[in-house]
Amino acid sequence: MLHLSVKTFILCILCAVFLNSFANSTTWVVTTNGDDIGVCEDDRCPTLRAAINAAGEGDTVTFDASLAGRTIVLEGPLEVALNVLTIEASELTDRVTIDGNELFRVLTQVDNPEVIQQHGSQQIFTINNLVLRNGYAESGAGIRSVGQINLVNSLMIGNRAHSVGGGAIFSEGNVNIISSTISGNRALMSGGGVNSQGAVNVRNSTIVGNRSGGASGGGIYASGDITVVNSRVWGNGAGFSGGALLGNAVTIINSAIWANRALILGEGSAGAILSDDLVVMNSTISDNMAVFIGDASSRRTSKYGLGGAVLSEGDVTLINSRVIRNAATNGGGIYVDGVGNTVTLNNSTVEGNTAKGNPNIRLPSFTYVPPL
Repeated sequence: MLHLSVKTFILCILCAVFLNSFANSTTWVVTTNGDDIGVCEDDRCPTLRAAINAAGEGDTVTFDASLAGRTIVLEGPLEVALNVLTIEASELTDRVTIDGNELFRVLTQVDNPEVIQQHGSQQIFTINNLVLRNGYAESGAGIRSVGQINLVNSLMIGNRAHSVGGGAIFSEGNVNIISSTISGNRALMSGGGVNSQGAVNVRNSTIVGNRSGGASGGGIYASGDITVVNSRVWGNGAGFSGGALLGNAVTIINSAIWANRALILGEGSAGAILSDDLVVMNSTISDNMAVFIGDASSRRTSKYGLGGAVLSEGDVTLINSRVIRNAATNGGGIYVDGVGNTVTLNNSTVEGNTAKGNPNIRLPSFTYVPPL
């Protein structure tokens, strides 16, 4: 599993090189916090909307120093018809806020197949040192992209997807979250914070207080793998399963995951993590809960409340880690589904969890590896 993290790191480096590969790229400077269309003069633009409209492939949009700590309240959604664009305020003393006014999606990167054919690349959209808040849309209320999203040193707060998934982010590609916070976002369906059709990589970041209403992945829902390093994931909730994270293969390194909830409305579980294979290194998963809400007949006939911390459909490996004080109906700490899958503990503990059946670990087979 660890080689996936290395591959992801290399991919990020290649993407960074690619971002600098466009010849004659321009940096556009936004000079006010208005939202008129406006016209740019040389590289100075009166509004963010004008700068986005003027930008070309591989360009960067930044902000005048006077806009540090200021808010741009949108009068309509911002659409990016480019494959590669960076919007950043890294040179400013404080972040610039872009507010959807609880009426619009903040940023949309639309499909542009002609430019893909010309440059032979996927879409890459980078946000740096911004706050994207109060977006409202059917999905991806903060950002919706057909390609890869890089979120760096930024906050996504209070965005709401009212019909589908991805309260803050919906991406058809990979999502990289670096030194950022995804907080207080909501989605009717999967991915209260993030819904990615690719992989999600989280580094030095916080995923907190996000909710997916009637579906899964309260914090992050990914069709691909999820990697979390040096990060905190807490206080997220899902109406179905995977209170914090739902992904294919999940890797957690040097991180804390706690106080997430899966409030089960039918068949489903996993207070914190629902995955295939899971690797946890130097981390703690604690105080998560899989809760069943239903009548007595449903309790007798359905699978419910499985895995207070983890429900895995593959192998689970813990190295120098703890799974403690989690609660469920069955498998208070870890519930492993599928014959032949294993739990391997290397200098790790799964203890102090509660459940009616198998308070710590429920598994079809078990492999214990003593500390090195």
